[in-house]
Amino acid sequence: MRLVFESYIRGMWLMHCATHKEIEDFSLGKFQLPRKIEVMIKSIEEVCSFDGQLSLSHSSSWNHLCDYTHTGTLQVQRWNKLNSIEPNYSDDEVIEVIRFAKAYALLSAVSLAETIINNNKLASKFLAKTNEITT
Repeated sequence: MRLVFESYIRGMWLMHCATHKEIEDFSLGKFQLPRKIEVMIKSIEEVCSFDGQLSLSHSSSWNHLCDYTHTGTLQVQRWNKLNSIEPNYSDDEVIEVIRFAKAYALLSAVSLAETIINNNKLASKFLAKTNEITT
């Protein structure tokens, strides 16, 4: 899940915040994106209308996302059963992960529709689908 969230943030930063030179250099492997995700989120929220939602999503989920990515306590807990070491995720946890990934995939589609193909009607449809998932 962290990779999904972080990829979305990095893509949004490149699309809405990076200069043409930074994009060109990035595509040639000569430019590193900002290392702190908070820096990218702040920059995105300054130019896009997220009303602080990216910051809120980051602050409420980042520690958990990192815990799973770096084999922290949550990841270890979810791989232990009474008599074995194997996946031990509840159905609700699996559904939560699917919803999270689906929401950020749809948000990516919203941005592409708005920015790349300039189709706000399609972007609105994707956004409506995202709202169905998150509410």
